[in-house]
Amino acid sequence: MRDEVVWTDEGRATLASLRRHSVFLHTGADDASLNAHVAASITRFTPLWQRGLAFAGPVGHAAVVWTHARLATGALPDDVTPHQAAWAVTLIGGYADVVDQLCELVVRRGPAFAVDALIATRSMRIVRHAPRGSRGEDDDAIWVDGADAPTELDAPTGLGLQYDHGKERLSYYLAQVTDHGDEATRAALRAAVAERWHAASARARSCLAIATDDAARAAEVTRAALDDGGPSWRAPGEVFYLLRDAALARRAFRPGTSLDQRVIANLGAAALPLFERALAANDYATGLRALYDLRGPRTARIFGRFAERRPYAALVHNYFADSPELLLGLRRNRSMEPYRLQLHKLESRLRIAHDPTPPRPRSPRPARRP
Repeated sequence: MRDEVVWTDEGRATLASLRRHSVFLHTGADDASLNAHVAASITRFTPLWQRGLAFAGPVGHAAVVWTHARLATGALPDDVTPHQAAWAVTLIGGYADVVDQLCELVVRRGPAFAVDALIATRSMRIVRHAPRGSRGEDDDAIWVDGADAPTELDAPTGLGLQYDHGKERLSYYLAQVTDHGDEATRAALRAAVAERWHAASARARSCLAIATDDAARAAEVTRAALDDGGPSWRAPGEVFYLLRDAALARRAFRPGTSLDQRVIANLGAAALPLFERALAANDYATGLRALYDLRGPRTARIFGRFAERRPYAALVHNYFADSPELLLGLRRNRSMEPYRLQLHKLESRLRIAHDPTPPRPRSPRPARRP
């Protein structure tokens, strides 16, 4: 019997939510409502941007001046360039929850324009400065900087934190357009990415792969990063969740990488070695819930280790309640001997007929007499 994916309704819903990245398309909204939302965001963040000018360099000053002068009404000017649109996406993207409407306006300029704007975001980043005792937006400062500029600020003045929500959200928004847009738009997006791929930086390529949900390009980005990073390779990034090559995913994986239903959907049972490595590193919470949608003896052995063990007992109980034959299959598996008593208790809870000789707790060996 082989392990295979058997989706539950909850698993399908979780997978759809993960792939959506909390992004909702605004394709049905009219320009006026989108412009009004962008204008309100500019009004909201203007004080933060003004405070950020004290830290910003030439790029940061240019971004704020252009956004105030040309985007105050929320409408992208007719002569806007992709780089200027990237300034606005990056600035407003300091808070991820408000940038999707601007992303829709960027997409309405055409797929090629949107792809160029996405590439331009990779040459910049947003930095948020939270002084000591900050009350959030009332005290924070936000500015745009070059992608390679230092982020650390002097400790007495506060902390500089890098936020890349804008470029992330534009990538995810384009990914939703790829998934749910009309065929002509999807084709135009993929064509624009293909035309710009070889000239794009390594940073930009990861976003382009995500934007078009392209597993082959994600694999190319990952292989290049692994080859360049060597032993210093730390984390695979978001393109990891596009990989369909199990061997490459195993190379890219590092402990601490979140494993979820996207990995199961892409790799199926071939994802099990990744989950076993994560569980070996005591990273239980991220793995077990995603594994619920895999059914088979190897997955059952993983769940069996957590029988009657808080806080996973309910999840394990439900897993074997749905597939009691897998629990029965663990009875004669020698690798499960250390967990025999817990499995016996689980069988009792599930009212499964026991072995004639139930297991007994191990007692310590008696001390040797002198």
